[in-house]
Amino acid sequence: MPQPSPARTVAAPTQTPGSCVRCGFVTSQTVCKACLFTEGLNRGAAVPVAPAER
Repeated sequence: MPQPSPARTVAAPTQTPGSCVRCGFVTSQTVCKACLFTEGLNRGAAVPVAPAER
């Protein structure tokens, strides 16, 4: 009977943290989420919130 081969371990891909090009905050993206959100607010592209029903 053949011996089972030893299990291989595969390392998970790692992301090196960088800095946001706009504010310098630590992020794995080029531009952080806060800067993207702020840009959306400045452009008027924010999603409106529906008023709560009573």
